[in-house]
Amino acid sequence: MKACNKSILKSLKNYFRGWLPKSSSYTTPSTSMLSTASYAAKIALAMRLIYGMALIGLLFAPFGSYHSFGTPSIYGILWGFHLPVGYIGLVLGMLVILSPKFIFARKYSFAVALVMMGVLLIGSVWLFPKEYFINWLNGTSFSGTQIDIDYAVGNAVTLFIGMASIIAGIVSRIIVNSVRGSKSRI
Repeated sequence: MKACNKSILKSLKNYFRGWLPKSSSYTTPSTSMLSTASYAAKIALAMRLIYGMALIGLLFAPFGSYHSFGTPSIYGILWGFHLPVGYIGLVLGMLVILSPKFIFARKYSFAVALVMMGVLLIGSVWLFPKEYFINWLNGTSFSGTQIDIDYAVGNAVTLFIGMASIIAGIVSRIIVNSVRGSKSRI
C-alpha cells in the first residue's frame, strides 16, 4: 500500500512539475556567471543599505554640547535633527536606499550621485551657522562669541561621510571607465 502511495505521489509531482527538467548536479558556465552576478548584486544592495543608514544616522548625531558665556541657564546638546544637515542626510539616505526606483538613478550614474551627495553634505555643514539654530531653539540672540560649543562629533561624522562619498564616486567612475576601455580594446 505504501509503495502504491509513493508511486502516486511521484506521478503527481511529475505531473505538476510540468515542463521543468529534473535538477542536475553539475554546473554550467552560464549558471556560475549568473550566481556571480547575483552575488555582486547582493553585495551592492547591502552596501547601499549600509550607506543609506549611515546618512539617515546623521539625523541623530550630536553636533555639539553648547552653553552660554553670559546666561548660565542656556545649555544643551545640538542634535542633527536641530540642523538642516540632519534632514539633508535623511533625504539622501532614503534616496540611496531607494535609488533603483527613481528616474534620476536611470539618467545619471550612481558615481555622479555619490559625488553630488558628498559635496551637498559638506556644504550644508559649513553653510548653516550653528549659533543661529541654538538661538532659534532657546529664543535668544547671542552672537557667535557668546556661545561655546564644546565638541562637534556630528561635524566629524558628516565630513567623513561626505569625503567617503566623493572618493567612492570618483573611484567608481574610474573603474567603470577603465572596464569600458578594456572592453573596447578586445
